Amino acid sequence: MPRVVRTRRGYPLRMPATDIDVRAEFERLHEAFEAFESIRLEGEAALRRRAPGISGWSVEQHLYHIALATDLAFRHVKALV
Repeated sequence: MPRVVRTRRGYPLRMPATDIDVRAEFERLHEAFEAFESIRLEGEAALRRRAPGISGWSVEQHLYHIALATDLAFRHVKALV
C-alpha cells in the first residue's frame, strides 16, 4: 500500500475516491460558507482586515481566492457528470 502523506489539517495529499465521506464533506463545505457569509456581513472593516504576520492578503482577498478555487473545481465536477 502506498504511503499517504497528510497535510497539517490531517487531509491526505492523495486520497482514493472511496475514502471520501461525501456527506460529511458537504456538511463541512456548508459550515464554511455560513462562516464566510457571517464574515462578509461584518462589513468593510472586517473584509479589509490584514494580519501581516500570517499573510499579506486581506480577509476579502482570501475569501475571493476560496470562491475562485471552488468555482474552478466545480467546473471540473460538472464536466464529469
